[in-house]
Amino acid sequence: MIAGAYVDYRLPASLAKRVGVRNASFVKTSSGDVFVLIKTHVGWKGNYEGVFYSTRPLSMNKSQKDSYGRDVIGIPNIDSELPVIERAITPQFFLVYCDLG
Repeated sequence: MIAGAYVDYRLPASLAKRVGVRNASFVKTSSGDVFVLIKTHVGWKGNYEGVFYSTRPLSMNKSQKDSYGRDVIGIPNIDSELPVIERAITPQFFLVYCDLG
């Protein structure tokens, strides 16, 4: 995978069956870091719940805030809206959501 953003990338059938979703979004940086957003449930107006994974730990004390003061994952091009952190499982794995109101 070359550096860049892969939004709503269609997963291979064998992987999609294993994780239970068809698409995922990836960002790979020129330094080799990979960020993955998998939307596990998409609802009305594109609101979603999902999981976010990074190949390197993310520092929570450097997280960004949205206009409501919620912690968001500030990875450009991962999605049109920045995922809100619901819960950090590890410094690399997060439960996330997006509520467009």
